[in-house]
Amino acid sequence: MGEEWLVNQVDDYTLNIIPETDGFYNKREKAKGNHVLTQKGKDETERMEKLTAAIRSFETYQQILHDNHRYDFDDMINWVINIFQTHEEVLLNYQEQFQYILVDEYQDTSGSQNKVVELLISYWQEESPNIFVVGDDDQSIYRFQGANLKNMMNLADKYGKDLVKVVLTQNYRSVQPILDGAKALIENNEQRLVRQYKDLSKDLVAANEKLKALTIPPVIRIYENEFAENAHVSLSIKQLVEQGVQPGHIAVIYREHKFGDELMKFLQLQQVPFYVKRSVNLLNDTFINQVLNIMRYTVAELDNELSGEPLLFEILHYSFFRIKPFK
Repeated sequence: MGEEWLVNQVDDYTLNIIPETDGFYNKREKAKGNHVLTQKGKDETERMEKLTAAIRSFETYQQILHDNHRYDFDDMINWVINIFQTHEEVLLNYQEQFQYILVDEYQDTSGSQNKVVELLISYWQEESPNIFVVGDDDQSIYRFQGANLKNMMNLADKYGKDLVKVVLTQNYRSVQPILDGAKALIENNEQRLVRQYKDLSKDLVAANEKLKALTIPPVIRIYENEFAENAHVSLSIKQLVEQGVQPGHIAVIYREHKFGDELMKFLQLQQVPFYVKRSVNLLNDTFINQVLNIMRYTVAELDNELSGEPLLFEILHYSFFRIKPFK
């Protein structure tokens, strides 16, 4: 799998897959025969250009690492594999040391990580190795790092006659309607172990006694855009608080912090208190920057009268001053 093969795969994706994927091209323009990229399409195309540049630079990158006696994270794994495969005494030493292997989050192991596991248990090829893996194929989130569901399937096939499969079906985190809704969605995924092994069943049951009485079904909403979504979510939270719901009992879960940043602006406008569970750079915080601007304005005015006026217009619009605009 050389450089040109990888570049050709990227080119094929850019030329053939992107044009046929919803969201990457403007549908209205496409119907007219014009190929106009949406912002999402531009971002994806730019990502492919960067990927091609990275592929072209990989050999040079590896040479720089070699010349400077350095290695990166992937090299650490590949280096171990190389040593195990070329120095049998080293592998035997570790096989003697680690006779029981436990792998957590097995669904997220990449091919190279799984190769290390295979080498460590290879001494027991003629008998059952002492290996215990924990994983959930429905939670595989690291495919961009090479995680592959086949790792779990290969293990099950290789040691099928001795392998003991245990499926945990009692759930202590969620209520039953959430579990049922999640099942209805994930069952559309063809790449699941329950579709490969008929003796497996993943019908989860809510087992937390404190949550069993809660039978509120989830509600699915579709919004025209992110603005409409943030507006509705912030208003809904405000209404719940006004109805007496404790703010600490309301949670908003989002995929990336950039989505939460936008929602926070809407909550601030609605004067709804909130707490964000993440590390925050104070210098990027809106309120801190507003305070700093007031300080900048004050210093500028003290140094040279009227020199801070470019900041004054913005400062007068800060919400905590509650200055009403005049028409």
